[in-house]
Amino acid sequence: MTLDQIQPWLNNAPTLAQVLAGVSVLVGIVLWSCGRKLARLFVAIAGLLVGGGAAILLGEQFGHAGLMLALIVAGAVAGYLLIWFLFRVAMGLSLAVTLAIVAPLALLFMQGDPMPPIGQDLESYKHSLAGQKLTLIDEGLPSADAGLDSGLFQSPSGDDSTPPPADGKPSSVDQAREAAGGVMNWLKPLFDLAHDQGDALRYWWNELSVGKQRVLGVTAVAGLFVGLFVGLFIPNVAAALTSSLLGALLALTGVKVLVLAFLPSQSHYLPNSPSMTLVTLGLITVMGVLLQWIIWARPDDK
Repeated sequence: MTLDQIQPWLNNAPTLAQVLAGVSVLVGIVLWSCGRKLARLFVAIAGLLVGGGAAILLGEQFGHAGLMLALIVAGAVAGYLLIWFLFRVAMGLSLAVTLAIVAPLALLFMQGDPMPPIGQDLESYKHSLAGQKLTLIDEGLPSADAGLDSGLFQSPSGDDSTPPPADGKPSSVDQAREAAGGVMNWLKPLFDLAHDQGDALRYWWNELSVGKQRVLGVTAVAGLFVGLFVGLFIPNVAAALTSSLLGALLALTGVKVLVLAFLPSQSHYLPNSPSMTLVTLGLITVMGVLLQWIIWARPDDK
């Protein structure tokens, strides 16, 4: 998200946006520095609980109460081994998706091609491509706030509220509708962002040559297979990479919101373009992977 697109969130619900930004920064820092260790810990606990619980249920079902302890131990071990294998699969899939997205972006950055309009709407992206021929036909695209003005929270009769009760107090239906309307108004910037982002991404893709589209597709597939291979055979590396990247993304987004809220005069120091955001996220991710390796790797792994 660009700084201009974050501002509506602060205007609509400043306190909630600041709280969510603070939580995002904290969660991002934890994932960035401890994601690898937390993934392993979660897998171990989940495997033991699932295996032990399944053993208890089977023991009670078939009446093997005398062997309950042995069944619990055996089930916990079996559950740990199963979840350990599934952990590798999960890490492979997560890193595969991550590299399938990051690899084409890195290729575009290295070749100096226009980056995808991440966090930009169509008009601002058009202005950023000055001198290039614009050919996108964007008529007929649905309005981002069509769902907000089409009677989503109106009654079938067309009246926005129920008749007032005899005591003059608002009914529970009116209160619920008012609360839902407030939530939708706060989420409206998100709907606008999704709509504008979709338009800009379609425009960017249509402006690429067929050859460039094929190269990016091949690069994405290559990243997919490399990520799957690394996740299956080196799950610790996959866990560190994915957690560091996700943590960096959460932390950077939260920092942008907090800077706009409390230090708006310093916002020009933050990355506000797709290329600079990509470079910043890459550097933070590499630092996170190195930090996790130094802190959490066993002595024989270093």
